[in-house]
Amino acid sequence: MRFTKLFFISILTLSLFGCATVDATKQKAENIVTRSHAVKKTNTTYKATDPKTVSVNTVPAQKYKKIGEVYVNRYNLWGNKRQVGVIYDLMQKQAAHVGGNAVIDIKKNNKLAMGTIVRFAQAT
Repeated sequence: MRFTKLFFISILTLSLFGCATVDATKQKAENIVTRSHAVKKTNTTYKATDPKTVSVNTVPAQKYKKIGEVYVNRYNLWGNKRQVGVIYDLMQKQAAHVGGNAVIDIKKNNKLAMGTIVRFAQAT
């Protein structure tokens, strides 16, 4: 009886995740582990950028438009407080995933670090 329940639960799980695309599933799983996510605030879809090129906490000199928000938990999965550099790295990755060029207006509370994802006007 126990084997049968386990078998059906396994089949159900595989069928649910089998329908999702690999990239979307990978991204969602990564967001759970990193405790971070980006929220798009525009209907336009942009090509992902390189996370290394995403500036953090520096107001861009060129024109830009706001395309979303990024949220990073200040504590990792084990409850340890993250260093600022780790938080900024996660913000860069999330912003790059939605096509952002920079993260500005970073605010922090006891639990989260939040920022606005922007895209440069000429980078369309």
